[in-house]
Amino acid sequence: MQPIDTPLPTSAKLQLLSIHLLHEASKGPASFWHPYLRQLPRQFTTLMSWPVAAVEALQLPYAQEAAAAAQQKARSEWAAARPALKELGMLQWLSLWHGPGP
Repeated sequence: MQPIDTPLPTSAKLQLLSIHLLHEASKGPASFWHPYLRQLPRQFTTLMSWPVAAVEALQLPYAQEAAAAAQQKARSEWAAARPALKELGMLQWLSLWHGPGP
């Protein structure tokens, strides 16, 4: 990967941090960050990962719209991160760890 010389928007910084953490996690016990990464939750539930039936059960239209927006944002951020993950050879590791991405 090429060094980044220009300021990044906050969303890109978060993606870069996420990619770095995933890269470190892929190293397993060889990573300096392994003890910290082991403390992070392996699963969590957020609005972006709710199934369609659960979103439809929300009674406020605004809540349904917020869920749809969160899901769309997650899809677009995943799409933006895929090239870097592919360059790092991590797409296969991620699919083994968590299943195929969206």
